[in-house]
Amino acid sequence: MMMKNIIKYMFMCFVLSCAVKSPPTGGSVDSEGPYILDIIPANGFVNLNNKENIQIYFNEMIDANTVKSSISINQNIEIAINSYGKRIIIKPKKNWPNNEEIKIKLKRSLADYNGNNMNSSTILTYSTSDKISNGIIAGKVFNIDSLKFCT
Repeated sequence: MMMKNIIKYMFMCFVLSCAVKSPPTGGSVDSEGPYILDIIPANGFVNLNNKENIQIYFNEMIDANTVKSSISINQNIEIAINSYGKRIIIKPKKNWPNNEEIKIKLKRSLADYNGNNMNSSTILTYSTSDKISNGIIAGKVFNIDSLKFCT
């Protein structure tokens, strides 16, 4: 009797550990791509810790096969990308670079399990310093004859 219970328990553990994550079946047809619900830390965050994870939460399960090819980073830095259902975690394999901006691009090719892509790409910007540039270049132009441009 005791042996039968042990075998049942082991069988149940094996069956449950092999479960594949996928969206539930039934209901209306999903024809819309995933969209971002939350990002931690928020886009535009400054003073990012050198080892801090960036977590992106979506409205539906993301197809793990599309994740790594759909995320790029402007820095020449090795990152680890993990997908867990509706969440993606991006972290540096070593450290984020000191006193630099980090731009992470989520491409439209990121898809849900029904093959629906995101509606648009998204760029997330972070900084390991206390500022993020505003992207504006200002200055004055000298020695220009303004009459030449008016004709």
